[in-house]
Amino acid sequence: MKKSTILDVCHHSRGLTERVPISDKYFKLIEKTSNLHDKLIEKIEAYPDIMKLFDEFEDAVDAASSVEIDDFFVEGFKIGLLIGIEASEPYEPKEV
Repeated sequence: MKKSTILDVCHHSRGLTERVPISDKYFKLIEKTSNLHDKLIEKIEAYPDIMKLFDEFEDAVDAASSVEIDDFFVEGFKIGLLIGIEASEPYEPKEV
């Protein structure tokens, strides 16, 4: 029997954040950002006003990133669905 992606999603074997493979490139970039973050915090933690502003900045960037991820997921899903619909239709070459 052919494997069903729909059933994979239903049974949580695909499509969950925890199951998305993450590249080594991503982990290297996260390590770099983490190191830079630590260095930046060392420089500004003596300045409470700047530290508070930086915390607010980080929260805003994280929120924007979450919205962006959702938006890209929705658009990718729509494109995938449209490709599936188009692929199921007979091909009719357009005249030039």
